[in-house]
Amino acid sequence: MLNSKSDIRSRSSSPIPPSLEKNDVVADIISPPTLARHQTVVEEDEHHTRLGEHAAVLWKFNKMTDITVKLNEEKYPAHKTVLSCYSRYFKEELLKSDKNVSVINLQLEGVTNEAFSVLLRYMYTADLELNCQNLGDVYTAARKLRMDEAIDACTKIVEGKDRHEVHSVYVFVTAKKLGLQEKASSALRSMCRRFEHIAGTQEFLDLTCEQVMEYLSQDELATRSEVVVYLSALKWLSVRYLDREQDCVRVVACVRFPMMNLNEVLACHTPPLLPGIVELPAIKNMLLTATCFIASKTINQEKLFQRYNCPERTYLLKRETISLWDPSIFDPDCHALYAKGVAASTIQARFRDYKTNKAKKQAAEVIQKAYRHLSHGHDPNHPYSSSEDDEFEKVSEDIDAGDRNSSGIIAPLAEKIRSTVTGLFGSSSQPRESDEKFMQARKELYRTRR
Repeated sequence: MLNSKSDIRSRSSSPIPPSLEKNDVVADIISPPTLARHQTVVEEDEHHTRLGEHAAVLWKFNKMTDITVKLNEEKYPAHKTVLSCYSRYFKEELLKSDKNVSVINLQLEGVTNEAFSVLLRYMYTADLELNCQNLGDVYTAARKLRMDEAIDACTKIVEGKDRHEVHSVYVFVTAKKLGLQEKASSALRSMCRRFEHIAGTQEFLDLTCEQVMEYLSQDELATRSEVVVYLSALKWLSVRYLDREQDCVRVVACVRFPMMNLNEVLACHTPPLLPGIVELPAIKNMLLTATCFIASKTINQEKLFQRYNCPERTYLLKRETISLWDPSIFDPDCHALYAKGVAASTIQARFRDYKTNKAKKQAAEVIQKAYRHLSHGHDPNHPYSSSEDDEFEKVSEDIDAGDRNSSGIIAPLAEKIRSTVTGLFGSSSQPRESDEKFMQARKELYRTRR
């Protein structure tokens, strides 16, 4: 029997029997409780995501909003917690204002309604809807509101660290808006060197009518045919056609139809996009006059229709047959594959030119030294030294060694060079047939490996 509290304490603090020490479950049960409580751990990302999604739903349906931002007579309901979380400007304004404030009049120079709408949506959804037209305005508004993450996103695009393939489009549009003509011209030249890739992107479709007309009117474009320019114009018009219908004639007029061949211009009468556009009188007249001029070229009578001609355009990509109408003509993967093929062919051609020029240079050195050798007949008073004679012999051997490939067959280029050298020495050796030294040099020149 335990008659006192001390007995209970002494009994409870007795050591665990050795037989139970190895049993972890029993040891955990009978060991003294710790002060720390066990906590149920929830995934941190899941926990925060739920809060963000809940706030986004409340904002979408305008529920439980406790603040309204007024900008140029427009009202934007929001939550103080969200505004203060993502914008240091709103955080300072809300902390120093009355707790019951319900309206903030936003009067910051350079903050437009469109840019603020993009940033407010970004606060709730983490989706920053940037395009080439609003990049400058969103960047300015983000700096005014001191939203660091949005500033970083805009800066990466401007510097080419993000969306690198269409970086020049963003620079072109932004520079035009800021009046930086030199920067805009440089960006436009870069766009022309990537025409077929850019024409298949959303950034191209976001260009204004004046911007797309300036782009399609350039004298140099990285494309294979004027057909691609025609399809690019139709694609731009087909997006938001109701808004762009009034610009049809001006945009299509940028296409230089007389640069096409007969099959291409005939196909343009039945385009795969906006087929009804060719019924417009102005566009129909463009196609008919171009068809007339191209047909006259086939019989060498283009002078009779010279008034239907157009300024020439330089195509920076290798000309190849285009499948009319190829649905993958704007596919970035197909374009990248074609670009790699062109690059590989160019590298191979440059390497062959390098090897050819190197062989020609060596042959020229042989001809020059041998000619001096024959002209002066090894005159000891002439500065043509014995060391130079040794060098001539070495170069001759190098050329001779390079004349044959792995099969032992004389290469055509080497044979052409050899015949040139032979002709030169044949004509220059007429008065010196009895010269023993000349005969020795001639034998060295004609020597071949057997």
